[in-house]
Amino acid sequence: MGSIINNVSLPQLTKVNYENWRIQMKALLGSVDCWEVAQEGFEEPESTVGYSAAQNKVLKETRSKDKTALYMLFRAVDESGFEKIVNATTSKEAWDILETAYKGADRVKQVRLQTLRNELEGMKMKESEGVSDYITRVQTVVNQLNRDGEKLFDARVVEKILRSLTDSFENVVCAIEESKDLAMFTIDELAGSLLAHEYRKKKKKEETLEQALQTKASINGEKIFYSQNFRGKWRGHGDRGNSRGGRSRGQERFHEEKRQSNQQNWRGRGRGRGRGGRSNYSNIECYKCGKYGHYAKDCNSDKCDNCGKVGHFAKECRVEEKVEETINLAMEDEAKEEGLVFIVAT
Repeated sequence: MGSIINNVSLPQLTKVNYENWRIQMKALLGSVDCWEVAQEGFEEPESTVGYSAAQNKVLKETRSKDKTALYMLFRAVDESGFEKIVNATTSKEAWDILETAYKGADRVKQVRLQTLRNELEGMKMKESEGVSDYITRVQTVVNQLNRDGEKLFDARVVEKILRSLTDSFENVVCAIEESKDLAMFTIDELAGSLLAHEYRKKKKKEETLEQALQTKASINGEKIFYSQNFRGKWRGHGDRGNSRGGRSRGQERFHEEKRQSNQQNWRGRGRGRGRGGRSNYSNIECYKCGKYGHYAKDCNSDKCDNCGKVGHFAKECRVEEKVEETINLAMEDEAKEEGLVFIVAT
């Protein structure tokens, strides 16, 4: 027995866990056949004169069990608890001292019961709390009340749990109250029904979110396709404008040669006059675009192919931005008409 006791990890008594410690120690003392002597007590006889061999054997075994139980109690308390029972000579004496010190007298017991009742009555399920966690929290207080002498039946606990669930369980609560006999409904059965409802609700929420994400992805894909088609259309115009700009010797050269254009144009006019004073532009070279047939001041090489205005090229045109706004508005109207507008957190 001594080797078994030394190898067993004993529960440690603290200031706040006496009820749990008492239950564990009761089971542990019973496993080594020492609970009876700790509960009923052992008195050392003043004399063993006249004892038979059988009586001496029983006395020796009872004394051994009492000392074993006392030793286990010494090991199962912290330093402050040990100081309380250090002078105890029997296991029953040590057990009674610890019970009085940690559980308290009747007045203290009543205060504990009232505190636990108020705690149980005020308990409510939190929005972020799972069904299993909440039922465990309720059962912990119920078990403490039972250990202190106030018996709570399952029917009362079931009613308490049903009254204190969150609003999301309102439908299942009504169904249980109408279809079940709460007087015969156990806590385990209630937990099973609520857990099943919670699982279905969670699964439905995940499916709804997945559908919303898929719909959003579909709308975004259509928007990108629609936008690319518009951009491709206008990019074609812009490319033609850019190629023309490339064939003109560059906008920089235009600014550099602008101050010489008047003088050169006058030379061109002199060379291009034919008979009768009529102007011939076929031999006139434009120093802006490099083509023949017009002067630089009449050149339209910087005319935008997107909007048709002079003064900028297609790559500098702001029509692209207006087209993008038109695309966005068109897509929003289309989504509203089809009822596919979803607000999804990104």
